[in-house]
Formats: sequence, C-alpha cells, structure tokens
Amino acid sequence: MADEAWILGLKAWKELEQVDDKEAGERIERKTELCPWISMSREDLLKGGGLMFIPCGLAAGSSITVVGTPHHAHMEYAPVQSRSRSTGKGDGLVLVSVSQFVVELLGLRSVEGEDHPKILHLNPRLRGDRSRRPVIEHNTCYRMHWGTSQRCDGLPSEDTEEMLGFGLKMVS
Repeated sequence: MADEAWILGLKAWKELEQVDDKEAGERIERKTELCPWISMSREDLLKGGGLMFIPCGLAAGSSITVVGTPHHAHMEYAPVQSRSRSTGKGDGLVLVSVSQFVVELLGLRSVEGEDHPKILHLNPRLRGDRSRRPVIEHNTCYRMHWGTSQRCDGLPSEDTEEMLGFGLKMVS
C-alpha cells in the first residue's frame, strides 16, 4: 500500500512539473462539494446493532469525532503485576476497577465467513487496566489477524512531547 502511494505521489509530482506557466495563470473553475457529516443518537445507534454506516467512505484528511459518556467503572479480575497483591487464591489475579469503551472502524467484508476487517480498533480505558493508569490502545485486524497493538499510557507528559489526547503521550 505504501508502494502504491509512493508511485502515485511521483506521478502527481511529474504532472505538476509539466504544467505550463501560461495555463497556470488561467482561472480554473471548480465544483465545490459539501463535506458530508452524520450525527447519531445513542438510541439510533442501539437500533442499528451498535453500528453506524458511513455512506461515502473516508478520504485522506477525513476525521471522525466520537462524543460519548462511558458507563460507571466496574470490577474485573486482571493478571497480577509484580507490585500488586493477588486475591490470595493462587490464581494470579487481582480485582481492578475498569471504565472503558471501544470504537471500531470496520471495512467491508472481503471474504465470506470472516469478520469485517477492523481498520481501527480504539479501546480507551479511563481507569486503566493492569497498570491502573489511564491507557488508550489502538490496533488493526485484517483477515482475522491482529496487528501490533500500540498503547498510549497515562504517564505525565512534558510540554515538548507529542500528545494524542486525554493528556496522554504515545509509547510504543
């Protein structure tokens, strides 16, 4: 995919270099297009099985804004970290408070019987996970194979560091 983008970029650059200066000064008529947007309530989202169809697809530079309120935190068992205390039952688990939601951007199903490819899997955990600090995890899944997960943890950031949101910095 990166190779295709590189080839298309080179082609566009060559075409740009071949533009005649006289033609460049002429007025170019363009047809303006409306920027489509979709707004959906929680009730409408639930009626659709938790899925929202984006009719026009996404182009380079597109953005998606999700505004929501997570449910109250609930208790879950998570693997014990070295500084955590186990439940004492020898199971290696500790009870943690979890508050999270998941947003996925799904592609069209390419093979019958397989799940839709997950273009983006975004999983913010506001109360943290095993680390007990806020964390945002994102990943992709194609042909039922997950990519390498990237996590943005809740470590305090410096003013010079690149930020992603929620006051969190990116770590690989």
